[in-house]
Amino acid sequence: MHNFEDIVKRCYQKNSDEEISNGSIEHAKILADYLFRYAKEKNKDIKIVTGSLDERFYNKFSGIVKEILTKNKVSIISEKSYEDSSFSQEIKKSANGTIKIISKDDKVTSLPHFILVGDCAYRLETDDRLKLATASFNRPSIGQFLSDIFDRFK
Repeated sequence: MHNFEDIVKRCYQKNSDEEISNGSIEHAKILADYLFRYAKEKNKDIKIVTGSLDERFYNKFSGIVKEILTKNKVSIISEKSYEDSSFSQEIKKSANGTIKIISKDDKVTSLPHFILVGDCAYRLETDDRLKLATASFNRPSIGQFLSDIFDRFK
């Protein structure tokens, strides 16, 4: 049996449309790592919807996001305000980075949490509390769906 990172790496390298089920913070970190790599290597924009910009999760990606922001956009919608962290600092100081905090005026009860890279690579949480999610590196139909959701609230 392959370990989780081997499965993700294989799908990433083959630009596979295989769906990857995942269910832990560790899985989420592995997938986020490969999604950020995908954005950098393929010069793709990133859209993130998150409950919060938890520095324990996102700070690991500060260096690569700084590189991505030199050529591409990183746009984030967060349900909660955030504390300054190295990750959020990189986003805020770049002309290609935006962070929107959902306010009561937005009249949003909840949004699905996801990372979308380009128009087809993503990790989508299906249960935030349990950290259950699905991911793929080549599913344009789901990518378009997630992009449409993001664009309605940006």
